[in-house]
Amino acid sequence: MISFKLSLFKFRIAFSLLPFCLILSSCCTVSRGTRENVVINSVPSGATIIVDEQYCGETPQIVSLTRKHQHYITLAKEGYQPEHYLLKPKADGGLIGNLGYLGGGTVFGLGVGAVICVIAGGAGGYAAPILLFCSGAGAAIGAVMTAGGTGVDLISGGGYALSSDQVQAQLRPVQIPFLPDYQH
Repeated sequence: MISFKLSLFKFRIAFSLLPFCLILSSCCTVSRGTRENVVINSVPSGATIIVDEQYCGETPQIVSLTRKHQHYITLAKEGYQPEHYLLKPKADGGLIGNLGYLGGGTVFGLGVGAVICVIAGGAGGYAAPILLFCSGAGAAIGAVMTAGGTGVDLISGGGYALSSDQVQAQLRPVQIPFLPDYQH
């Protein structure tokens, strides 16, 4: 009965630590955040910036946008044709960093197995199964952390980057058609 209570206690502790492991394993969200600064410039400057139908100031400007969603940007200035841009999210290479947990878990498991074998004095012929079990368990934990961290990064938006971190517009003057003067 005591061993059952002890294992249930250990299970509760491990289960309560799971959210922290997932959050800490989401390296993109932790290291880069869920927003990206986009530099918006125009020639001439002073163009009105509209992002997703919201006024955001005038050029030049740095605007903080969510990485997870696409954004429609319009630059407009009186006497000039408006310019339109679309920034799309794309999966970022930082997601590959989450794969490090898989390899790290395997190496950690091997290390734990080696320590067990040394403490047990060679484990009496069971060294290979102990090392295999521990490295497999470490790889399984690493796989859970990899999947969890990648999932957190994709859900939060930290695993994405916008298609560009700057918008540079060359505004063109509105062309007024030539109307001949017939009053001569």
